[in-house]
Amino acid sequence: MGKARRVWFTGDWHLHHTNIIKYCKRPFKTTEEMDCAILQNYKDTVGKNDTVYFLGDLAMDGRCTMAILPELVEHCGGNFTFIVGNHDRDKPKSLLAAPTLYEFGVNTKVGPQDVTLCHYPLESWHKSCHGSIHVHGHSHGRLREIPYRVDVGVDCWDYKPVSLKQVMESVRGRENGQL
Repeated sequence: MGKARRVWFTGDWHLHHTNIIKYCKRPFKTTEEMDCAILQNYKDTVGKNDTVYFLGDLAMDGRCTMAILPELVEHCGGNFTFIVGNHDRDKPKSLLAAPTLYEFGVNTKVGPQDVTLCHYPLESWHKSCHGSIHVHGHSHGRLREIPYRVDVGVDCWDYKPVSLKQVMESVRGRENGQL
């Protein structure tokens, strides 16, 4: 029997974005160092048959997106969904390598769990009063945490993808008053 497929969420990489290091106080001296660390973390974390949901803002440069995105998709065997972020909107041709692409977001099931995927954080979402969780990026960990909403951007998770298990543990911690 093969290795079980794991589910990962990530976003807000901002590859080639010099100012993101300063804006988000990222622990890197150069964009090259940041880009290499984030890409290596992805490769060290995500397995060949895993599923990846990328919540937008891959890179500041369309050429970078066109070079990197096929590699990310191939690494997980094509089980890759891309949600367009605000810094991706001006690069539509560079996103064609994503096997599944959503312009704004999507409501889906990840295993038995209802999930709303959107680059932007929402205050309310489909089935939010019925146990659905919302994973997002965009805010780089700067918003207050609310139950069932989880920022999966790399600034919140040590510049690594976050597993569905970690997301659910975060949600359970909030339910138990551990905000």
